[in-house]
Formats: sequence, C-alpha cells, structure tokens
Amino acid sequence: MTSAADEWAGCCVLLLEDDYLIANAMDTEFEALRAQVIGPAASVEVALELIAANEHDAAVLDINLHEVMSYPVAEALLARGIPFVFATGYN
Repeated sequence: MTSAADEWAGCCVLLLEDDYLIANAMDTEFEALRAQVIGPAASVEVALELIAANEHDAAVLDINLHEVMSYPVAEALLARGIPFVFATGYN
C-alpha cells in the first residue's frame, strides 16, 4: 500500500498563487509530501517562465491572479501534457 507521500515523493509541482499565505501553506504541504516545489509564482508571466525553464509533473493554479485569469498557464501545461488543477476561493 502506498501513501500520498509516496505518490508525490520526487515529483516537481508548479504552484501558481498570488496570495502569500496560501502559497506558503501549499508549499509547506507539498514539501511535507517530499515533492519538489517550483515557484510559487504569483503571476502568469513568471509561471510561463518557470514552465519554459523546468520539468514539471503537475501544477496547482490559482484561477484568478489579481483580476488576471491563469488560462494561458493552463494552455501551456496542456500543450506539454502536464496535469494540473485549478484552485480558487470562489464558489
């Protein structure tokens, strides 16, 4: 039987989140699972640079970054076949 930590160990995860406290909490949680965190990025531009410069296994994307939608980042991840989830505080 494998645990969640075993599943994430060694995975590179891109975090895109504009709220420092949320980004820090996600970073801490993924590191506890022994994942390598790329970022966290707080803007679409930085996230796209990180995608171009690093290998990723997965990503967590805040959908709304200070009124800018993260869809270009999702499109870049889709083009590379990298799975991701949108995270939001909206209903």
